[in-house]
Amino acid sequence: IYKINILLFEKTLYKILILICIYLIVIRPSLLYLNFTYWINFLFKSSQSILLLLGFEAKVESFYLIGTNGSIFMTKSCLGFKTMFLFAAIVYLTGNNRRTQFLFIISGLLFLNLVNVLRFVLLFIHIQKHGGYALAMDLHTLYTSIIYFFVFVLWVIWYEKYSDVILN
Repeated sequence: IYKINILLFEKTLYKILILICIYLIVIRPSLLYLNFTYWINFLFKSSQSILLLLGFEAKVESFYLIGTNGSIFMTKSCLGFKTMFLFAAIVYLTGNNRRTQFLFIISGLLFLNLVNVLRFVLLFIHIQKHGGYALAMDLHTLYTSIIYFFVFVLWVIWYEKYSDVILN
């Protein structure tokens, strides 16, 4: 009843194996053994710059974005590497034009990092205005869900405009 494109699976089998190897050899060990101090510092410095433009005082110290009414602590899981890898993997698996894939992946990853910085900014502003952390954790979850929504939107754009997959 349903038409299944077997050729698509045959062409992407080796790509799936490459992605599994990249995840097992590069992504997973790096998340286990590296602390990403420079990346966290870059994200918090970017957040600090935006906060200063909005009139909020913020100070960055290693894994903390510190304000007068509270601070944000960032762990490796807040960097969104697994989410970004999943986004890039789907784009990689569903296209043949390497240049288009590369440009879409790079621009998508930059956009997701910008959204991540905005997530930190909004969370920091909430903590500075309301002081408590009780609702801040719920907002953290909400902002994470928003990032997943943006990943979904990027995938829809990819499938509609650039992907080589034909959905019947």
